[in-house]
Amino acid sequence: MEEDLFEGPARALPASAPMARRAAAYTSRPDGPSAAPVRHRAGYGPFVGFLASRGIDPRTTARDPVALVGQLRAHHREMMDRPGLAEAAAVFLGNALTALRPDACWVGDIVRGPRQRITPLTLLTRLGDATPEQLEQLSERVRAWAAAVYAEPLDFPEPVPRTLPHPYVRPAGAEPGDAGALEQIALALLTHLQANYRVAVRSGAPPSLPTGDDLEGGGWAVTVEPGSPDAAPLAMAVSPVRGVAVRAGALTGFRFPAMPRDVFEEHHRLRNPAGEVIWPTEADLRDLEQTVLAVAEGRFAERFPGPEPDWFEHALAYERGAGSTRKRGGGLHTAQGAEILDAARTRVAGLQRGWQPWPLAG
Repeated sequence: MEEDLFEGPARALPASAPMARRAAAYTSRPDGPSAAPVRHRAGYGPFVGFLASRGIDPRTTARDPVALVGQLRAHHREMMDRPGLAEAAAVFLGNALTALRPDACWVGDIVRGPRQRITPLTLLTRLGDATPEQLEQLSERVRAWAAAVYAEPLDFPEPVPRTLPHPYVRPAGAEPGDAGALEQIALALLTHLQANYRVAVRSGAPPSLPTGDDLEGGGWAVTVEPGSPDAAPLAMAVSPVRGVAVRAGALTGFRFPAMPRDVFEEHHRLRNPAGEVIWPTEADLRDLEQTVLAVAEGRFAERFPGPEPDWFEHALAYERGAGSTRKRGGGLHTAQGAEILDAARTRVAGLQRGWQPWPLAG
């Protein structure tokens, strides 16, 4: 069957090098022009033939993802039993979702758009057990996403660099694979902040940084408040078992490493020549350093952009020469609780220029 039901020519996904299992999908400064995103993916022809054989107009269905979901549910068992048909239907579904928004595209087997990452094949598989209420919720979610107007991506702050009297230097002996390296670096960063900036330091972490297991086994927590209301506060909880949790600004959280050592050992095979698991990795140590330095130097931003009232975003830029990495993140923070969310919303709303570099000491 011809694959001409969506805008533009149908294209195969570009080949990509496999990503290391510990890699993160960060947004980096591009070195050159990138390939055009895939919005009309090839490979759905068998599903077009299937629809036609059931008396269903494929062109009408391609323009109505909500009706398409109903058809997928109605014929679910038959599609799943026929080799290759579910995969073709998933491509069709992904193309239909992508067509809803000009800012959506395929990234691997995922349809990615503002605030959504949808894996069509996974969604299709789960439709078989969906209740009528769940189908209606999915349909409403699709309609809302198609109609929503989202703010432009949060800009990466790039303040004028300042020369610090005491530049940060990683402690000698803080090496990948040594769990104690995380605490060494956290202490060195704390010393760096106190030596260069006008700050108040107190023991303990704010309510928005749940410590839980972080403080078991000899852990500690500290909060650093810069001496300016438009400079982002920072808190760290350090554990020899869990690593370092960081809360920056009003609500943004980071973990270094992303998972505890026992979980890392179970799921990853990054080991040294002696066969020992490398936890933390060099990337974990670097990311902890660069995150804290970026917050203090004003290369960090947060906002509640709407339309969902509890959707929160952040952007953070590493210093030049440190991989030129830029990170964006966002999500619903309803689990934080209304009091914490209200305080964060008030704090961010009061920033006329966003988070600014911390005031220097002296």
